Amino acid sequence: MAQDVDILLLDEPTNHLDAYQVEWLVERVKSYSGPVVCVSHDRAFIDQVATQIFDIRFGRLEIYVGNYTSYLEQRQERMEKQLQAYRLQQREKEKMELRLADMRQRASARPNPSL
Repeated sequence: MAQDVDILLLDEPTNHLDAYQVEWLVERVKSYSGPVVCVSHDRAFIDQVATQIFDIRFGRLEIYVGNYTSYLEQRQERMEKQLQAYRLQQREKEKMELRLADMRQRASARPNPSL
């Protein structure tokens, strides 16, 4: 592997490789001292070489530290926390709407002193 490049960009690097070639590639990628950007559907390969996962969804970038398996676990935890926060926010919103409706009802029930 060339050592004089600044970054390795790998697009589906394990396509059409046999197990021996994939093992060779894993060792070369792991021993490379520079940054490596890899796009791959080969989860086993990513699990072996990744140290960070960049997840781009709905125009947002989220960075996860670790391999693919770790990413899946962390992403699930984040999603559960976000769902919990959303539900809490919705409960608070409902409480505020009830208070507002109650205040409006009380205000409309009072006689208007300016008349």
